Formats: sequence, structure tokens, C-alpha cells
Amino acid sequence: MERLIRDHHPNLPEFLQFFSKSEDERVLDLGCGLLPNTKYLTVSGYNVISLDLSLEYLFNGKKIFPKAILVCSDVRFLPFRIDIFDAAIIVDLLEHLPFADVEKVLKETIQVLKNHSYIFLHIPLEGSFAYQFLRLIRKIWTKDPEHKHNFKYWEVKNILKYLPIRIEREWIDRRLQMLKNLNFSAVAVTFVLSVKKIG
Repeated sequence: MERLIRDHHPNLPEFLQFFSKSEDERVLDLGCGLLPNTKYLTVSGYNVISLDLSLEYLFNGKKIFPKAILVCSDVRFLPFRIDIFDAAIIVDLLEHLPFADVEKVLKETIQVLKNHSYIFLHIPLEGSFAYQFLRLIRKIWTKDPEHKHNFKYWEVKNILKYLPIRIEREWIDRRLQMLKNLNFSAVAVTFVLSVKKIG
């Protein structure tokens, strides 16, 4: 549990520049864990609904940030109407799912988002050479037994290519600069995605 106590994602302030702050706007924090991003967004003036499957994380997160509005649910079956959220936060979640469910979860997320809304998506690239090498020499997180898939950069881009979204911003965390190919050198990737529903 201590490993999961952390600050909000460092790129969240830049993400907030993509949409206006309003009490009417709803942000969905998926796989919220101990609520670092929920806390930051709420304190910044946003209306946040935080969802996680783990009652333990929700219980401990509520102790850390009592103002949070919490929902216990599986991200593969979101208990919300379609088109009700203005933004979604997905940080360090998809690697906890079987790879076969990743696209389903992203589609489910898009379903509950309004058209022209935004997604903040962060994924560690544990399948990259850089991540594996840095883990070997103990310069990065040790293997989490709850992670179901080790993503590579090209896998993430390939999934996004077939969804009704547009990449508005991309941050790539490269640790081995001598490797030019991002599939080898990147250890994490973060996106701002805009939702472009058809019809």
C-alpha cells in the first residue's frame, strides 16, 4: 500500500489547459487507487468521480482525502449513463488488465464521455528494453505481481489508432537516450486524447 502513496501525475496541470473549469463539468478518475489525482483535481475546482475495484484502496483513499466521491466498480462495466463526463483520467490502470480487455475498457470509457471531451492516459512501458534493463539494475520499479501485461510503445499506439480519438499531446519518458527507437528507449508514455464520436 505504501508503494501506491504518491503525488498527482506531473502532467496533469497541462492537461487541465485543454478544458474549462466548471462546477457542471464532471471528471472520471478510473482506477483511482489512493486518490492522488482525484485530490489534485478536486482542490483545483473540478467535480471528480473516483472509481476503483478495490475496496481496500477506496477505504484508505477516503481516509487520505475524505472529500472524494467514490464508486466501487469494474472498469470493464462502468455503471454510468453514456455521454455524461467531460474528461477521464486513466493513470497506471491498463497494465493491471488482461491485454484482451484493454480496448474494451477504452471503448467503455469513451461511451460515458461526451463528444469533444478529453482523456488523460498514462501507461508504463514495461515491455521495453529500457524498462527491463533499468529494472535489472534496480533503477526503476520492481515487477508488480498484479500487472497483467508489459506494454510496448507500438502496442499502445496501435490500440489508439482504431478508437474515435485524436492524440492532442504526447509525453514520452525516455531513460536510455542512446537508443533512438522509442520501442526500446521509452519507459512510459502519457497522452491527452480528444474524443471524436461519429454521428
